[in-house]
Amino acid sequence: LGVILDAATDGLSANNDTDGWDAQLVEIGAAPPDNNACANALVLPFNSPITVSNIGATNDGASLCGGAAATHEDAWYTFTAPYTGRFVIEGLPGGTIANAVVSVHTGCPGTTANNIACDAADTSFEFPSLNVNATEGQVYRVRFAGQNNTNGTMRMQARAAVPLNDTCANAATVNIGLTEGTTRGANADGPKMCCALSTPCTTAARLTSTR
Repeated sequence: LGVILDAATDGLSANNDTDGWDAQLVEIGAAPPDNNACANALVLPFNSPITVSNIGATNDGASLCGGAAATHEDAWYTFTAPYTGRFVIEGLPGGTIANAVVSVHTGCPGTTANNIACDAADTSFEFPSLNVNATEGQVYRVRFAGQNNTNGTMRMQARAAVPLNDTCANAATVNIGLTEGTTRGANADGPKMCCALSTPCTTAARLTSTR
């Protein structure tokens, strides 16, 4: 693709075979995405995978993983915690980027100082996955980038993390008094008789005598 410039503007008659007109090569790339800057982040919904992209993005953030941050072309998303607890933000199959970096920050600008979780692909087309301890209602900034100036797309989702006491073998201790628990993100792990309920147990706990 070329742009025709008159001789007075260009002045490089060696660019082509005419003396009156010269052709100057122009490089055209993708336009920066709307969420190129941390302040303009798009929404990453809970439990609803979306396609994220850093095509055309420039660098305006840094993270604690993934090598030199200056080589990361990053785009930004927001995740609002629907409750206080542990969440997983992870990449999924269905994209074009080979070496993705995903990091979570508590605000803008996204820096190593406010980076609370980070994961980067160690091999081509590995999908980052990170755990985040989040507070209900707080907005977190999710940075999607490519290592070594790479760009592309990836499927990404935010979901509940599997609880630490998801299996019977990892049961949590319940003492006298109030003990809080959750079944969010849990898997079925026991016969119906285990909890005397109509559905399989999804979390495990053990009772400890205080005497």
